[in-house]
Amino acid sequence: MTKSTLRNKLSISLYSLVTVLFLAGNVATSHAASFDNGFTVSPVRNILSVAKGQTEIVPITVQNPSGAPVTAQAIINDFLPSNDETGVPRIITNNNTTLPLDNFISIVKPVPDFYLGPDAQKIVNVTIAVPSSAISGDYYGAIRFAPVSSGGGVVALNATVATIFLLTVPGNLFQKLALVQFSAADASGNASSFFTNGQLSMVTRLTNNGSTHSEPFGNIIIKNMFGHVVDNVQFNNTTPRASILTQSTRKFTTTLKNQKWLGYYTATISIGYGTTVSSLITAKTSFWYIPLWLEILILIVIVLIIVSVVWLVRRRRASKFGRRIK
Repeated sequence: MTKSTLRNKLSISLYSLVTVLFLAGNVATSHAASFDNGFTVSPVRNILSVAKGQTEIVPITVQNPSGAPVTAQAIINDFLPSNDETGVPRIITNNNTTLPLDNFISIVKPVPDFYLGPDAQKIVNVTIAVPSSAISGDYYGAIRFAPVSSGGGVVALNATVATIFLLTVPGNLFQKLALVQFSAADASGNASSFFTNGQLSMVTRLTNNGSTHSEPFGNIIIKNMFGHVVDNVQFNNTTPRASILTQSTRKFTTTLKNQKWLGYYTATISIGYGTTVSSLITAKTSFWYIPLWLEILILIVIVLIIVSVVWLVRRRRASKFGRRIK
């Protein structure tokens, strides 16, 4: 492995703290993010579609809540899908890294440095200009904001606050999700088919084999051994919904609401995505929940039965032996 390749891999493997909100899929776009440099930015996530040859202005509000004036800079980066199924992207900060053809930097005009007074905010207009020659598909990027460094150089990820872009250039695109796993799990997301205690959840892993990002939705129904519904929860029911980027797999852990479990259960999931009715995935799994107290009780009963049988056998043998002596 060459030093250049090693640097590239190290660069794109850095996880950006500023994007955790987006990737958890539970932060509304109207919320603001705030990090070490004191800035806040809103929105933290932008999902938009811009046609070839078109330009769109995206307003971003940046606030300086501190009591000192500052000159801020905007840093434009591409990012790649996560490789650990969490949804946290890999920000590309190395300028020597080869970017994909549908790179975000190529369609965003540079943002000039700007002044922010104490406890002041500014609306920064980000210009997205898609050339007519652009390829159709998804463009993933982040615009990070940080104080201008007097020494120059690369600004550390944890010293910036960012807004995320999921931009689609329309064309012959399609959504195609594949179910990799659907199983019961404990509260920590560890899959199993047998449980004795604790809160339960359902783990769902989906791979996006399409050419554009997807935001799946659906519900999970749990039935007991008698066919009665004991739980019904929504899948990926956040605002906005968590996205699965192209050519990546994402793991979802859905906490079940029911607190009283005993016996055999079946779980069925129905997942919809895209804009067509045919984009539907269904799956079923089963699991047992035998509380620890019940296991101990069953063990005690078994022991008592064995002891009783042994006692009866011995008593019968003793009784027969006594009659023979007489």
